[in-house]
Amino acid sequence: MALDLNTFIRLYGRVKADWDKGAGKHWWIVPLNLALEGICRESPRHTDPAQVYAKVRLINRAYSANLQRNRKVQWPEWEVAKAFAKAADSIMRPLCSLPALDQGTVTQVVECHSELMGCARRVTRI
Repeated sequence: MALDLNTFIRLYGRVKADWDKGAGKHWWIVPLNLALEGICRESPRHTDPAQVYAKVRLINRAYSANLQRNRKVQWPEWEVAKAFAKAADSIMRPLCSLPALDQGTVTQVVECHSELMGCARRVTRI
């Protein structure tokens, strides 16, 4: 289920506000995001499907996306990794020049995320 941009911004704002005050039901998301971001920063390229698989598997399980339960495709996490190895770097290249995540740049981030999820959707057929 894709969120429209305004809903995403509203929900992200709520999570960040909860985190900033040290309370709320989303207290766990920022440290989780930071840990996963660190893993991705250590291995920023997506040319080796085996390295991409490790990131896909960790992120999939951390966010309970449940790709591994897909019965339409054998080894769906691996299939997503192979697809990302072909396309992810070019999809994400525009994000490298963004100065920060803010109201002005979030559209590009959401567009990139949508393209990556479209890539995953094509190979998993879900």
